[in-house]
Amino acid sequence: MLRDMRHFRKLPGLMENPRLFTEYPRMAANIVGDLFTVDGGPVPPLRKTILSHAKKIGLVNLLKDGIKGATAL
Repeated sequence: MLRDMRHFRKLPGLMENPRLFTEYPRMAANIVGDLFTVDGGPVPPLRKTILSHAKKIGLVNLLKDGIKGATAL
């Protein structure tokens, strides 16, 4: 048990990030909505769709939160 507590000791700091519960779920929903919208036009590349939504949050914020999440786990 103590080993598990040491392993996940940084996880509470990650869970205090408000973007984790507000902006990232909204971004995921918007990306999926864009991917499955049928409007008769050509489908934009997946990378372009994801990057357009990621830029709204900020690429630096995504990078910081990703690194913080990877080190917490």
